[in-house]
Amino acid sequence: YETLRGLQQVRFNETSLGLGYAYTFVPADCWFIHGTAILKGTLQHQRYREAGRELEQRFVVNPAVDLRLSTGYAQDFFWITFKIGGYADLYNLPGVNMNWGYFNASLHFGIRIPTPRSVNKVYRSAIPE
Repeated sequence: YETLRGLQQVRFNETSLGLGYAYTFVPADCWFIHGTAILKGTLQHQRYREAGRELEQRFVVNPAVDLRLSTGYAQDFFWITFKIGGYADLYNLPGVNMNWGYFNASLHFGIRIPTPRSVNKVYRSAIPE
């Protein structure tokens, strides 16, 4: 990495704002498929130092995308879910083009612990008939 040879310190902090769409499809009782897509604009505060130079700082606006897909089975006493998620973002410095991303796949299983009757009574009274 010729252009990164003199880079000694890099720090990125970012805040993002995005618009997205999510949808849950229920093909049969207790089964579901859920998807989410979010397009973001990120405001990054970049701090970096090259060998023999002062610390430099700047603000940059970059695009990002966040995608998630899950499917599973859920009932009153247990649930199981398979989830896939991915994220991609840009982290560009002057003269250096970088991107960052991740992909994650996971399987989750859970058992629901019954709540006390008093909690159920309050919860059910809030649901319109």
